Amino acid sequence: MAAYLDCNATTQPLPEVVAAVTDSLVRGWGNPSSVHRAGIDARRTVELARESVARLVGAGDREIVFTSGGTEGATLAIEGSLQALQLQGQQGRRVLVSVKTEHSAVREACEALAGRGMAEVVWLRCDAAGNADLGHLAEILDARAPEIALVSVMWANNETGAVQPVAEMGALCRTKGVRFHTDATQWVGRMPCELRSMPVDLASFAAHKFHGPKGVGALWVRSGVRVAPQVIGGPQERERRGGTENVPGIAGMGAAAEHAMGQFANSVLLGGQRFLYASARDISPRKLLEQEQQANQQRLERANQELEEFASAASHDLRSPLTATVACLETL
Repeated sequence: MAAYLDCNATTQPLPEVVAAVTDSLVRGWGNPSSVHRAGIDARRTVELARESVARLVGAGDREIVFTSGGTEGATLAIEGSLQALQLQGQQGRRVLVSVKTEHSAVREACEALAGRGMAEVVWLRCDAAGNADLGHLAEILDARAPEIALVSVMWANNETGAVQPVAEMGALCRTKGVRFHTDATQWVGRMPCELRSMPVDLASFAAHKFHGPKGVGALWVRSGVRVAPQVIGGPQERERRGGTENVPGIAGMGAAAEHAMGQFANSVLLGGQRFLYASARDISPRKLLEQEQQANQQRLERANQELEEFASAASHDLRSPLTATVACLETL
């Protein structure tokens, strides 16, 4: 049997996700904008899923905008912020700040806007491991905060595994009145998060990274933050994303969110220790990772100590090697 180890690319849909998608296709196929029974049933499916996704990320359901995936969510955050600020009379805010190691959904969106003369991009320095330089961000904010439309840094990198200090970055941006977006595609559904309690304004993510279907995702937009719609053609998603909602995909995303929350509720296993979700969510992501690294180091030290004791006992035992080995194992 083949082992699948590429979960950063995508994950296998859960049985309950497949069931939710199938049920929506077979029985809940109405247009959620319709006012008759079929439409009302479809709308109920969408809104129940919205509530589930909102609970997963610690947000209000009205702050969730369903999209076609992480890429569209990032585009809505970046271009939508740039345009919304200009519509609000802040034409001077044309600078986008990001990191070269970003997923192409963010990096190429920034480059495309710069290429069209719509924005200037400033890239943050990062070290060899891909960790962004907080000091450099502080320098940029000190020098150019009134010009910056958005700072966008991914939470966890799908290629390098680097986890960025998004809470600290968001806090720096907030002190300067600058919007902060994080591409949370590799974080949401895998680790607990409470977006409302963090100094973050926008967070994009995709269902298929946590066992949901492809072709559906969401952008969390903090209440009071405005983004200009990038898909025009209707009042859906509170006029932030036009077009008939992908009801089957959204239903599957809701089911995947419920499963993820169930996993968190059972426990978050870090370094051999179990944290209840209610407790884990109050700990910063960086603190959780530090605890995991410390626990791994402690386990390694214990294993080395046991190995040394085993080797010492075996070397001093004058019985046959097999007898000595059995005796040593009995003492461990």
